[in-house]
Amino acid sequence: MKKKIWISIGVILALLWIFPIIWLIVVPFKPRGFSASSLDKLFTGGFTINNFQRLIAESQFILWFLNSVVIAVIQTVLATSFASFVAYVFSQMKFPGKKFLYALLFISFMVPGEAILIPLFKIVAIDMNLSNSIIGVIIPAITNIFSFVIIKSFYDSIPKAYKESAQIDGAGNFKIWYKVYLPMSFGITMTMGVLNFIGSWNSYTWPLLIINSPEKYTLPIALPQFQTAYTAIDLALPMAANLLATLPIIIFFLIFQKQIMEIQMDGGIK
Repeated sequence: MKKKIWISIGVILALLWIFPIIWLIVVPFKPRGFSASSLDKLFTGGFTINNFQRLIAESQFILWFLNSVVIAVIQTVLATSFASFVAYVFSQMKFPGKKFLYALLFISFMVPGEAILIPLFKIVAIDMNLSNSIIGVIIPAITNIFSFVIIKSFYDSIPKAYKESAQIDGAGNFKIWYKVYLPMSFGITMTMGVLNFIGSWNSYTWPLLIINSPEKYTLPIALPQFQTAYTAIDLALPMAANLLATLPIIIFFLIFQKQIMEIQMDGGIK
């Protein structure tokens, strides 16, 4: 009896958690004019793909989508590669002040991003004159302290024998990182890449500050403004935009979920 009660509670909670996802998937296919007051018609009535056609015809959604893709891909590649190489330098190389610099980097990891928005805006938008540009959005995200700390911890656990063997063969530090450490850390590097991609795709505050031209908007800053004109009278169209904006994250996660799970399991075992 107790087992059935717990199963029932689990099923009810699961349905509550999954309902927003169901809403996200179903509402975009409802006819024009569907609103929150039409909840009883969520699974009844007609279904259509006209909302996606309207979305493309009545907005710059494709342009916003491409902007997000370009920024997220470039940021992911640069941030993950940069974090991996710097992690190798701090993990495997000796230089004056290394511990002090690492301590500063680690402390900066605990500083909220909002606390440095003003000096960051001055440097990027004013001093570098990169306001209202894609490059201005990308540059601050290249230095990802979280990825650096995680990858460095992994490099610290790699036996020194691998580096020594490569040095005997005449390899320099860059080659050792590229040919030895990077392949050995493929799983954790890909995991950091996935997290960087998701963070970049969902980034809102910094792109909102740096970009002021609608044609350069990314999805997170374009959709709220786009939805304001429709939500009160028509939920279907903005929900269609939300569904399309969410798909890349879902697909990206599904492709690399094996690497993410392996890293989580390895971390738990250690």
